[in-house]
Amino acid sequence: MKYRLVLLFAGVALVGSSCSSMKPPSGEEWARLTDNQAAIYIGKRYRGLTPREIRIRLGFGETSLSLRRGQTVVRDFWFERTGVAGTYLPYLFGTDREGGALVYDVEDLEQLRDSTYVVPNLPRPFKIRDRRYGLVVWVED
Repeated sequence: MKYRLVLLFAGVALVGSSCSSMKPPSGEEWARLTDNQAAIYIGKRYRGLTPREIRIRLGFGETSLSLRRGQTVVRDFWFERTGVAGTYLPYLFGTDREGGALVYDVEDLEQLRDSTYVVPNLPRPFKIRDRRYGLVVWVED
């Protein structure tokens, strides 16, 4: 029985170490990537490269997502946690439905600066699609 526990803990340690070893590309690795690839960060945590489908859970306190190429932020998404009644109504028209969720194109979102987009507090779940970088973001509670 003791040996099984030791093996179980060793297995958990190996899985945990392999999950934490995911690191963003270095300078020379960026040279090999295409122009449509970017590093995904939720908050300050690296989550992989585009193209990719990823989930952001607002109920877990995840309120920002960014795409970076090297040190440059190419897309920055801010997720509103509260909203005024009716502010999201314009977003409910002219959107697609996919898998029971509304789908919004990144170009339809409010843009503050060249790379910063505000995601309104919409009824969840919904998706945001960024065709330039091949990113699909599922926004959930």
